[in-house]
Amino acid sequence: MVNVLEDQLRICWKWKRFYSFAPLLASTLVLNCQSVRFSNVCDPNNKDYTLSILWKAISGDVSPHCGRLLDASLSTSNFKIGGVISGLLTTELVLQNNKSDDIAVEYLGNSFLFPTKTSSYNVTVKSSPLADCIISNGSGKAIADVSNISVSCSLKTLSIAGNVTTIAGNSQGFSNGTGTSALFNMPQGLASDGTNLYIADNQNNNIRKMDLATGLVTSIAGSTSASSGFANGIGTTASFSGPQTIFYDGTNLYISDVLNNLIRKIVLASGEVTTIAGSGASGNIDGIGTNATFANPLGIASDGKNLYITNFALHTIRKIDLATNSVTTIAGIASSPGNTNGNGLSAQLNFPADVVFDGTNLYIADYQNNQIRKMVVSSSTVSTVAGSGTAGASDGTGLSASFNLPQDILMDGTYFYIADRQNNLIRKMEIATGVVTTIAGSGTAGNADGNGTSATFNTPQGITTDGISLYISDSLNHRIRKIQ
Repeated sequence: MVNVLEDQLRICWKWKRFYSFAPLLASTLVLNCQSVRFSNVCDPNNKDYTLSILWKAISGDVSPHCGRLLDASLSTSNFKIGGVISGLLTTELVLQNNKSDDIAVEYLGNSFLFPTKTSSYNVTVKSSPLADCIISNGSGKAIADVSNISVSCSLKTLSIAGNVTTIAGNSQGFSNGTGTSALFNMPQGLASDGTNLYIADNQNNNIRKMDLATGLVTSIAGSTSASSGFANGIGTTASFSGPQTIFYDGTNLYISDVLNNLIRKIVLASGEVTTIAGSGASGNIDGIGTNATFANPLGIASDGKNLYITNFALHTIRKIDLATNSVTTIAGIASSPGNTNGNGLSAQLNFPADVVFDGTNLYIADYQNNQIRKMVVSSSTVSTVAGSGTAGASDGTGLSASFNLPQDILMDGTYFYIADRQNNLIRKMEIATGVVTTIAGSGTAGNADGNGTSATFNTPQGITTDGISLYISDSLNHRIRKIQ
């Protein structure tokens, strides 16, 4: 009975303090709690001491000495600390409690719960390269489980002037090192956690990491001899064959292992590499995990609960349920390339290369159609938002613009950024208007640094951001470029 009453009183005390800014409401809450009464004085010798000071605090009849004892009484208990997140269109958010307890938020618009219970809490954003997040009710003393912390996020809008520099790599090879002393062999997909770049070093069959502060490049997974293969394992004991795209979810990297026809996962904390879907055979068979098949899977996006994969060689979009590893086809007709808008499996794509998710829609870099397509996830309706369908390099609005093999796509709060591979350009499309412009590249293959169209690229493949700058994998130059 005492425990039940104590719980009731703790709840009253919690709301009394929470509504301290509204005395009338606080008084109402106190009256509602008066069915639980104690006549005991604030006497440490009283067996109901904790209950009595709780009631005295709620009713306002408490001495400063009693209040201090009350805080001391409550501080011995630890409680769950959590809340909800809204507007998060990226999974690259790490929250921290009391400057030590970290949690990587992996779900769009989800609730969160810190692993460590505490008696007081101070929740902050540790890292969020792609989103601006505001925390409400983020600090205080816990006298019961806390679930009302609110994190409201929106995608950052980058400020890119177009200045291009080379930050890593200089020629074809395979060596770790700092900046341009490191060597790559056709780097392709990129991801960032705001502190590091993760690089799919395609022909070296390796996943590399670059510390953005120091420029140091290291290998975190894949054979040290750069040989291709298939093996799960830890770090360099694992092997890949033509890794292409990297997706970072705050805890793990997901890799499209193209020539193995697999989707792989790297747990960053341990370096463990596993296979989550694909048998290794080429195909478009739906199924659970390794019973499913892919044909050169390339692009990866996520809504936190599912991965979305472009099944490049068979012209479809696949979905992997992360809870079950169940693979289903949601758009496109396998083995039937085309350029037809429509609903899900009646729509046609032509070698879809990459995909990005905005919270409602998937945007697809439809490589051979030279277009940007949109699929409404709830209805699977596919439409075309930019690109005439004819190879070209024209700026313009929507379908009047043209691309030549758009390879990779990224979004911030205002724009899409597109690696326009065959044009050797980096393009920008305003989300609200569909206006397409060129922000870097002359259109001629080369490796010149410079501003805007005075810079040159040679087959730009991957594109990502740390929330400040753009990073490009300049594949046939074997370099990593930065655009500010």
